[in-house]
Amino acid sequence: MALRAKLGEVTEFFNRFSQLANCHLVNFITEDLWDTCVPEELKSEIEYVGMDSALSLFWDSKRDSASSMFHLSKYLMEANKMSTGILNDICLSPSDLRSKIISWGSSSQSIPQLNQFMSPKKAHEVEIMSELVAALSKVAGTSHIVDVGSGKGYLTSLLALHHSLKVLGVDSSSVNTHGATKRTQKLQKAWRPALIKLEKPQTEKTQIRHGKHWKAKMQADASTSQNQQLSETENLESSEGVFALYKQATAYISEETDLAALVTEHFGSYDSCSNILLTGLHTCGNLAPACLQLFIRENNVSAVCNVGCCYHLLEEHFCENPFPKRLLCDSEHKLYHGFPLSQYLIRKKFVLGRNARMLSAQCVQRISVKREVPVEPLWYRSLLQVLLVEKCRHNLPEGQVGRLAAKCNSFPEYVSKALTKLGVASEVSLNEIESLYKSHQSHQQKLSVFFMLRAVLAPVIETIILLDRLLYLHEQGIADAHLVQLFDPVTSPRCYAVLAIKQSKLEVNTS
Repeated sequence: MALRAKLGEVTEFFNRFSQLANCHLVNFITEDLWDTCVPEELKSEIEYVGMDSALSLFWDSKRDSASSMFHLSKYLMEANKMSTGILNDICLSPSDLRSKIISWGSSSQSIPQLNQFMSPKKAHEVEIMSELVAALSKVAGTSHIVDVGSGKGYLTSLLALHHSLKVLGVDSSSVNTHGATKRTQKLQKAWRPALIKLEKPQTEKTQIRHGKHWKAKMQADASTSQNQQLSETENLESSEGVFALYKQATAYISEETDLAALVTEHFGSYDSCSNILLTGLHTCGNLAPACLQLFIRENNVSAVCNVGCCYHLLEEHFCENPFPKRLLCDSEHKLYHGFPLSQYLIRKKFVLGRNARMLSAQCVQRISVKREVPVEPLWYRSLLQVLLVEKCRHNLPEGQVGRLAAKCNSFPEYVSKALTKLGVASEVSLNEIESLYKSHQSHQQKLSVFFMLRAVLAPVIETIILLDRLLYLHEQGIADAHLVQLFDPVTSPRCYAVLAIKQSKLEVNTS
């Protein structure tokens, strides 16, 4: 299978640089990561041409392996091929997706403009995702949609308000579900008139001759038109309002959840749950693979459309979690694994590693657009680690500093606040702090280059996770399983959706 071969190619590339992917930048100085993690041919070449020249190559879109930086150019081109190149070969393009949806018996849905209701990033995601989910719902003939990890309820609200679909939003946080319900009540009042206005066809203004009583006639026509539009969504104007279509549940979803029972519990036994579309916009960690496993296991789940997120929260089969207290378990405390899913990688006992999964959150496209390496907070933290090792020896504090650097105007201020936050009582003089900074300053540019060497591996790691999920669906006999890039990666870095529909449901609804 071509997909299996491509996944094997990417994992082989990753294994060559797994040490680089799995180191921690906090230890850049204390563990001499430049010498221990950068392959010798890369390190020698970069030190020869200089750090500035190496950094400039990261921004050069027309890299040539025949340049003076042969090894670095080759590394960057290979990494790009193992991520963007392979995904471009496998992913459905937007035009391919439209054609696929039409071949399934649906058409593009209308998309309202939502910037007035949410941030530009969220509006970008919800507008596109809701269109696709509505189209898939029509194709699969679903009775209900279950949106897992529904958060603030923007996607669920739009599917109910604009597309008149029955949606159950599920989130493990009662704060989120309660907040989503209240937010939807407010949105219903402001949203419906805005959507109706957007849906009205725009007519060209022309000079016309008005007859007698023309103003009254125009007002009557406008009223009739608005009533017709409102009647199309009369189920939203019932005594229950939007909540006849939109329900919220606080529940923990795993691959063993009974979705049909959950839908029946919240919509009522009178509302037949015959066919479910399972969706999720930026489902964290194990929640994304759990959705795919539910899609395979549950006969009444006919379609899935999922955009994953927070890969660092995945539990790996063959990698011990360094934070056992944070294990994601179901209500019976049974541990389940979200990576790998495919039998191909399970047989290989393939491991990514937590630091590699943390790295996968880096957005290389956004860094490239800004053309700057966000390295100062990392530089401060790596210097602080030197100080902690000197002062605390083998009894290093376990706490986290977090994004403290952004709140400080200087390195001495950072050190003072960091030591307080970590509960370190050692006294450190200003002279000692300044001496530490000056004595290691030569490492700062190396850290910038090191950061970028790792960053280009981020999309490679994400590619492995995505291909593993897609291959899992194919191994389970799902022919119509696809990857599609839904969002602009600069606006929304986690931009890939896994979508699938069971052939039996497709045949019934297209026959």
